[in-house]
Amino acid sequence: MSFSNTNVRKITTKPLSPQTTSEDFKIYLANVQFLQNASNVLSQNYMRKLHFIFEKSYGNLYKKESDNLLTSVNNDMKFTSLPLILNTQANETVDHFNVCEYIDKGETFIPDEDARKMILKIHQEFWDLPTNYQEKPLVFGSQSKNRYKTILPNEHSRVILQAEPGILNEPYINANFIKGPDYTINSYIATQGPMPNTIYEFWLMVLQNALKITSQNNGRKRHIEQKLIMLTDFIENNRQKCSVYFPLQPNESLVFSNIADVDTNGVLNNTETIITEIQTCSEATMSIPANPVINFNYFLIRNIGVQRKNGYTIRKLLVIYSHQDRHEMREKRNACTIYHYWFPDWPDHRSPGNVGVLLDMSLDILDSDCSFYFDPASKKNLDIFRPLPIIHCSAGIGRTGCLLAILNGLIQIRSSYRSQVSATAHQHVSLWNSSDRVCVDILGIVCNLRLQRGGMVQNSEQYELIHRVLCLYMEKLLK
Repeated sequence: MSFSNTNVRKITTKPLSPQTTSEDFKIYLANVQFLQNASNVLSQNYMRKLHFIFEKSYGNLYKKESDNLLTSVNNDMKFTSLPLILNTQANETVDHFNVCEYIDKGETFIPDEDARKMILKIHQEFWDLPTNYQEKPLVFGSQSKNRYKTILPNEHSRVILQAEPGILNEPYINANFIKGPDYTINSYIATQGPMPNTIYEFWLMVLQNALKITSQNNGRKRHIEQKLIMLTDFIENNRQKCSVYFPLQPNESLVFSNIADVDTNGVLNNTETIITEIQTCSEATMSIPANPVINFNYFLIRNIGVQRKNGYTIRKLLVIYSHQDRHEMREKRNACTIYHYWFPDWPDHRSPGNVGVLLDMSLDILDSDCSFYFDPASKKNLDIFRPLPIIHCSAGIGRTGCLLAILNGLIQIRSSYRSQVSATAHQHVSLWNSSDRVCVDILGIVCNLRLQRGGMVQNSEQYELIHRVLCLYMEKLLK
């Protein structure tokens, strides 16, 4: 393990107090310092070795099928019984520290003991990490809105919602801003799966995240497209992991109000008119005379369409927010478009059965212009802006942490790869002759995540999963 002072990850420490000399506080500061500085950059050479180890231990996972590295995996196989001889004789001796020179010849050999050490190092590296959990809730009355009592948003990076117009109480959401691969800029939002009593606040967070873009635009309407990623099923092992907060079927609509047990049928029955009015309005905020029957704020969510991908789905959702301006006796509305990714086949605390699907979805999240999935002509003459992607599972730390680490890792690998290609192009040197240049710092990435939201990536199996996906991408990229 190495420590690097470059790209130090910033975090606000606890306020100084008479107890600053206590052992608990010293431990806290030491843990923060560790998370800020820990780094273990994995080279291209090292990642390729790991790739072959994973390939043998997880069966035929990495077999290429029509340009997609997607196959099934036997999750019951363990790394402790690896058949690690690849296309060579059992009695041959090969220097595994120079394994890359044998790859093109199909003569790769990694001794069992060295493979076990490499895998055990991954698991040990994980268990040495501080969790950095928020110890107690700091927002009064928030306990009932946390899905798990011990999984709380770290205060320094917590998403703070603005109070709705005319309402004094500041709403609460269990969510944190997450920094990107350079550890400096907020690039995502991580949150827990909505509960029945937090669905309204969840959509309020989505809307406020989108409207930040329009706040400096003099009220001119902008086309907002936001990605929302869900990594859990609603029910898993007979336990509710997430409430239904969006319409599942095309042309279906749901309404969520800020008042419990209110009759929302008046909104649902008027759905088509509301959608037409908001779509034809040229202003960022639409204002109409208040309807005396509808005296509550609400979110109207409309499913515009569904695209079924290999292992996950993408839904296009129109989100319309309406709040009552009692001073002006007006109803004011805002809207944004959401592209909702749903990957339900990922067991809690475990790895998905097909990591190729997870890689494909991660690349889709980073690269795709979702509007083309539904309407190739929809972008014409539109000023499109994309807010921070929002990612959740059930608790918002395990599967969510894995995906965030994979996304940041993919960006790091791409940046490193581009730099290497640029360097080798001028020197007329093959990528293979500079195999240590394409690299990724998975340890540093996960430490960065835990600085922003405690407990991100919950166990060593998930930590290994991150390595598996990024090794798979590295192999695909270099081929």
